[in-house]
Amino acid sequence: MHEAYDKQIFADNLQRHMEQHHETQADVAKLLGISKSNVTAYIKGEQIPRMDKIIILCHHYGIEVSGLLETKKAAPEYTGAEKQLLEIFNQLDNEGQRLAIGMLKTLLTEHAQKNNPALVNEVTG
Repeated sequence: MHEAYDKQIFADNLQRHMEQHHETQADVAKLLGISKSNVTAYIKGEQIPRMDKIIILCHHYGIEVSGLLETKKAAPEYTGAEKQLLEIFNQLDNEGQRLAIGMLKTLLTEHAQKNNPALVNEVTG
């Protein structure tokens, strides 16, 4: 069963979560009730733990099993203003989101008309 998953993908994901939680190999070994050398083998991509250990890690990190066993897609980098817009947008219900999109399209159209009339068709299209 262990060979069904890519050991290096698991290793990379485990390392990333350990770094995000400021954990050492000793911390993970204690959590899983295993030796530090086993954790070292996981991080080097030499071994992959049994599913029961993977589930313990997932509960600990608050992630799905796929968060350790599958390739992580890079999250887009957002500016402060973009983050703020997303936070506000995500607080709206579906109707509020629909209205916000309409308002933003109107604002963008007005902005384009003032600054670059040639872009209006691109914006409204």
